[in-house]
Amino acid sequence: MNTTYDPSMNEQAFNLALLGFDDVEIAMVLGISTATLTAWKRRHPEFLAALKRGGLQADSDVVASLHKRAVGYEFTEVRTVTDAELLEGFDHDEFIKSLETEFEAFNAEFTMDLEPFELDLTTPVLDLTTEPLVFDTVPVCK
Repeated sequence: MNTTYDPSMNEQAFNLALLGFDDVEIAMVLGISTATLTAWKRRHPEFLAALKRGGLQADSDVVASLHKRAVGYEFTEVRTVTDAELLEGFDHDEFIKSLETEFEAFNAEFTMDLEPFELDLTTPVLDLTTEPLVFDTVPVCK
C-alpha cells in the first residue's frame, strides 16, 4: 500500500467526498488504509479541507434536492425527436399557404403609397466649376 501523500490527491479526495464516499471508500479508491487517511487528514490541512468541501457540497446538494421535491418545482423537458416524428401530421400545402398569408400580411403592413416624382438630371448636384474641392490632409508618419 502506498502511504506517500501527494497534494494532487486533494482534487480526487474532493470529488470522492462530493460523490458521497465515506472514509473507508475513499481510502480504498486512493489505495491506502483508513489509518493512513486519518493521518493525512491530521498532517495535511489542505487535504482535510478538500474532503470537507466535497462533503459539504454533497450534503447541500441533497438538502436542496429534498427541498425542491418537498415544495415542488418547474422544469423544461428536452426531448430528442426523429425526422419521422417531426413530419408526422405535417401538411406541406397548409405550410406553404400559411407562409403566403404571413408574407401578404407583412407586405400589406409595409407597402406605402408613393407619389410619383420627377428627377431633374440636368442640374448638377455639385458644381465643380465654381467651388474647389477641399480635402483634409492626414499626416504621414515615416
